[in-house]
Amino acid sequence: MPSIPRSLTYRPLMFRRYITVIGSWRWHRSGCRSSGVVFERGASVGGTWVYTPAIDPERFGLDSNRKVVHSILYDGLRTNLPRECMGFSNYAFVTVTGNSNDDLRRLPRHHAVLR
Repeated sequence: MPSIPRSLTYRPLMFRRYITVIGSWRWHRSGCRSSGVVFERGASVGGTWVYTPAIDPERFGLDSNRKVVHSILYDGLRTNLPRECMGFSNYAFVTVTGNSNDDLRRLPRHHAVLR
């Protein structure tokens, strides 16, 4: 029986995956184990879910020299998905019982998302 050429024998592929993430909150929370680079526009991780009470000083945006405030959140905003849909298999979105600041509702407010 002829032997199989060495170039055709099975060798497991050994490689590393590198990924780039723009807006890192979901990647961080998913427990992703890949090596990667994270780009976050703001000073803290959370992207859209980071609340700031600042508002745009000019309502219609006519002044090009104005300070631009990038936030689509308002103080009373709640999610539009139930917490069961917002978790991961290895990171459930559950309430922490006994915590007076915990939002026990099924559609929690924005501050509960960042915890």
